Amino acid sequence: EVPRPRLSRSNTQYYTRVHEAAMAEIFRAGSGLVGLVNLGNTCFMNACLQCLAHAVSLADYFLGYEWHAEINESNPLGFGGEVARAFGQLMEAMWSQKAAIVPKTFKAAMSKSAPMFAGNEQHDAQELLTFLLDALHEDLNRCKSKPYVKAVECDGTDQELCAAKAWAGYLKRDRSIIVDLFQGQLRSTVVCARCGHSSISFDPFMYLSVPVVQASGGAPLDVEQCVEKFSAEERLDGDNAWFCDKCKARVQASKRIELWKLPPLLVVHLKRFSFDARGRAAKISTYVDFPLLDLDLAPYCQSPQRDPPLYDCFAAINHHGEVGMGHYTAYAKNRVDNRWHLYNDSKVSDVARADNVKTADAYVLFYSRVVVDGVSKIHKGLRSDTPNNRSVSTQSVDSASSLSSPTNRVIVRRQSISLPHLWPHYRDEPDPDLATLPLRVSSSLQDAKPQHADKKRKVSSSTVSTRGSPNKLIDAIPTHGEPVLLSTIHSAAEPLLREVAAPGGPRRRLVTRPSAVLAILYSDYGVSADPVHR
Repeated sequence: EVPRPRLSRSNTQYYTRVHEAAMAEIFRAGSGLVGLVNLGNTCFMNACLQCLAHAVSLADYFLGYEWHAEINESNPLGFGGEVARAFGQLMEAMWSQKAAIVPKTFKAAMSKSAPMFAGNEQHDAQELLTFLLDALHEDLNRCKSKPYVKAVECDGTDQELCAAKAWAGYLKRDRSIIVDLFQGQLRSTVVCARCGHSSISFDPFMYLSVPVVQASGGAPLDVEQCVEKFSAEERLDGDNAWFCDKCKARVQASKRIELWKLPPLLVVHLKRFSFDARGRAAKISTYVDFPLLDLDLAPYCQSPQRDPPLYDCFAAINHHGEVGMGHYTAYAKNRVDNRWHLYNDSKVSDVARADNVKTADAYVLFYSRVVVDGVSKIHKGLRSDTPNNRSVSTQSVDSASSLSSPTNRVIVRRQSISLPHLWPHYRDEPDPDLATLPLRVSSSLQDAKPQHADKKRKVSSSTVSTRGSPNKLIDAIPTHGEPVLLSTIHSAAEPLLREVAAPGGPRRRLVTRPSAVLAILYSDYGVSADPVHR
């Protein structure tokens, strides 16, 4: 067995150091073209698993890293790692075997973790997908504790900073590969109709549930229109009236939820099932057109994106039939042969034309952001499959689309509280507000310094000479984006580097290298480790 790299801040920040030898062995001709046996109305589960298996970055994590080291068995919201282990084992089998797989172990783990999925009843694929992603997140949550985090209050000014603070607060409790890949941020704005007072909050999301409505004038409906409708203004009154802090009463208000920061992998759920006043369900079978290449969400984002919000579709869950008596299948684009395939439980078949993937049965769409080294492929001129150069109506075989191709990789940044330059809120472009955001957030988080910081360094604050103070070191960090010179940090830290008196013992050095001081800054105060800021 080829050893895989362990995941830690010291060896990777971008999930780029997968074991190439192991991955080359896994992804060879014919890999991933394996069906899943239906265990009795488990087509909803099989369709979800096929789509997730073809999410390149997620597969890389479970096949190319030592992910077992990240299992959080003590998390009360998790399942002791059982779901993650079962999912990881199934991913291994799906990319190494040729015959259809019987997913009994995974089904048993899901049934134990969520009894509603036990038995042989049909379930909603989106419901299972939501549970599975959440279960994987909690099983692999890098946060060993979940401290209380105060909600960020935003008065409408400096919303980028408020959003970044909200993201930092979220990362104190939730950090995992699922956050890194699937989670973005929404802005919610509520405005009082009586006094005009507004409340703005920023919340994480893992998928977009967009309404399916008929376009005006009988025009064709596309997914962009559904996303636009998602952000339409909503009226709050009656039982849904909003409590205004200024009016001190429940009042009529307007609410709008908008895209703020988008994730590397975007899941779009088309809300095809509606319910009337009596609770009776009905399916909306309206055809929704969606691009297989270059879904551009820039017009719907209310905040500048670190990477261009351009997406390619790589998988789709389909629901055939009516409510309560339907069947699920999946379309997925294979990373090895670069072709679309239909996964119908244990059967796998080739799709003659890529456009055949787009049907009125499309239910959940999976998109991957189109970037290379943080720049759009189109902008870099690396796309040979853009609509201007090649129609997506025909399949193409392109060996360059395999794992070894850099154009097939999404830049995935490992989210960490202490490395805000990896957040989606940071941009390399010379925007005076966004370029300084990591340091501004770091400055705002200084008051939230971990209480165990001194314990971690095994030096009591009482042993440090009064000639030096950690506050002086922190004061040396500029909060407006000026370059941080090593000499400046060293000068401010110099008193801390002097000998300290250990009670009843000899005098000794506290720290001997400036790099150690920087390491403390990175881990405890959130100073960026990016060479530019260093």
